[in-house]
Amino acid sequence: MDDESKEAIGEDGKLKFSAGNICIHAYSLRFLERDVSMDSLPKEYHLAKKKIAYVDPESGTSHLVSELKEPSGIKLETFIFDVFDRSSTMTALEVSRAEEFAPVKNAPGTSRDSPDTARALSSRLHRRWLVEAGARIVRPDSGVWEASRAAGDAAEGGGSSGVGGVEAAGKSPGASHGGAAKVSDDDEDDDGSPLVEVSPWVSYGGEGLDALKGAELRAPLLLALRTEEMGAGDARAEVVDLPSGGRLRHSITEAGVHVYEVLG
Repeated sequence: MDDESKEAIGEDGKLKFSAGNICIHAYSLRFLERDVSMDSLPKEYHLAKKKIAYVDPESGTSHLVSELKEPSGIKLETFIFDVFDRSSTMTALEVSRAEEFAPVKNAPGTSRDSPDTARALSSRLHRRWLVEAGARIVRPDSGVWEASRAAGDAAEGGGSSGVGGVEAAGKSPGASHGGAAKVSDDDEDDDGSPLVEVSPWVSYGGEGLDALKGAELRAPLLLALRTEEMGAGDARAEVVDLPSGGRLRHSITEAGVHVYEVLG
């Protein structure tokens, strides 16, 4: 795609081509066995300029990747989505980037697409789940993350949908179609923000957190099931009664993380 197409603006003032392939795909086994066997795959390659270690043939000097400042070679690459045109039944799902995309491609400490940035994005998502469920999260600086007044108490998230009878499906980050409550949040989850984690045993996609409405939680925090035994010993724990009638076991680890374990 040329630069003009990449930057093209539609009548709504937004990019015409605003979504990207995040490489989350599902293929049927029948499709893979029948249509994309190694023998039948087209010999098509994408040129990628990369930093590649090499030996200077004249001096015999070795050059490591870590020493290179610019690409030193070209790799011939194939991608998993190159087989899309082989499929007769294909669909694409448009999903929210904030909910579905947190890539890790670079080393820790890198400002983009690193374990650090993925952790921050995941924390921000989990924090939003809790706030939209009605919980208040208190930061160490005494600031609070909570739902805005405009969100109301009855806002509900969008439903889920399934795709059947297709051979290939891909996801691309686009607009969110859910009706979830908006969150008043002026913190961009940079390195100074306390992390928030919800165990997948408690909630996989933000569901099942209604019991936390009105609860006050302190960050950094981990919300887990009691059976996961993530918290401190009984001598350092307290049981917190929730306004909804539920209970949490609260303890603080030596690292200062508030662990809330769902009881019963």
